[in-house]
Amino acid sequence: MHPSASIAALCRRWCGAAPVSIAPLGTPGFSGSHVFVVELSDRPGRFVLKSFHAGASVEHARFVHGLVTHLRGENSTPLAELIVALDGGTIVIDAEGRLWELSRFMSGVAVPCPTPAQAAAAATALAQLHLAAARLVTHPPRKDLSPGLALRIERARELLARPWQARCHAWSHAARDRMPADRWTALDARVATAIDLFNAAGGNAFLARVASIQLDSCVLQPVIRDVWYDHVLFAEQTSDAVTAIIDLHAAGIDTPATDLGRLVGSWSAPAGRERMSLVDRWPEAIAAYDRVRPLSAVEARLVPVLYATGVVFGIDNWFRWTLEDYREFPNDRRMLDRIDRLLQELPAAIATAWTAAGNAD
Repeated sequence: MHPSASIAALCRRWCGAAPVSIAPLGTPGFSGSHVFVVELSDRPGRFVLKSFHAGASVEHARFVHGLVTHLRGENSTPLAELIVALDGGTIVIDAEGRLWELSRFMSGVAVPCPTPAQAAAAATALAQLHLAAARLVTHPPRKDLSPGLALRIERARELLARPWQARCHAWSHAARDRMPADRWTALDARVATAIDLFNAAGGNAFLARVASIQLDSCVLQPVIRDVWYDHVLFAEQTSDAVTAIIDLHAAGIDTPATDLGRLVGSWSAPAGRERMSLVDRWPEAIAAYDRVRPLSAVEARLVPVLYATGVVFGIDNWFRWTLEDYREFPNDRRMLDRIDRLLQELPAAIATAWTAAGNAD
């Protein structure tokens, strides 16, 4: 974590010698980004000082900021204003080479289990953002193969060749020597749970089907790629007014189906719909999105498949990060909660990947 003096010095890249007030905003994200709430004495309101993840390039940060600037100019979905630094840019590089931005604070609350009206409002906001993003002149829409789906096909082949069951013994022994006992015990138990759930749901047959998907061309354009329920803010917990979509740092070029599957899949299912397909859980959201930006037949098929593969490979990512790469995260409880959420979704994700949307191949 950056010392407060270093953060204050960083803030002065935007405000000069004016006094600043700084407070951490929650805990660092899983990507390693640091986030602070900042008040500047020379201008009203609150601001958010946030770093890009450690591996982010200047080129990527410029793409993200170009997209945000374009979307704000389109007056589509509310996004935070990027504050221009004293050097005339919106990206500041600190002494360690990390990239930072300062943006205006956006008020609102995240809703993990939205009402049908809230789900429709969130999907409408996402569709409006996608329509506006398609007008970014530097990256116009094109028809091609989805890079996200291509990557998941390759991941399916890798996981078939190196399943969790074949790696769990080595993971367990290595973890005992490399991490605190309570952490490796918790992770070891979750690997065992994942194997049981995966096998019971016919996981290998699912992976084989993913690995054999024949890719179809689809519309590729700027998308968020990592849009979760906590990135969509509502005016109040019970309001269906979307006040902002936040955190576009993972934005890139892919099919809009990626964002729709990721957002809708991040919501806790309504009671009684837990075992339904993603489309049947949230028909209000899918219909609302389709009214604003009609889904192509290929996109409609991809939404549940991208969601289901995201669950499986999300679990695999966590096991690799923690048990093979020995990455540490700021909060073990948050890490384990994220894994538990994916494990909870695993059986239904596999079982319903193709149920409502037909075959993706």
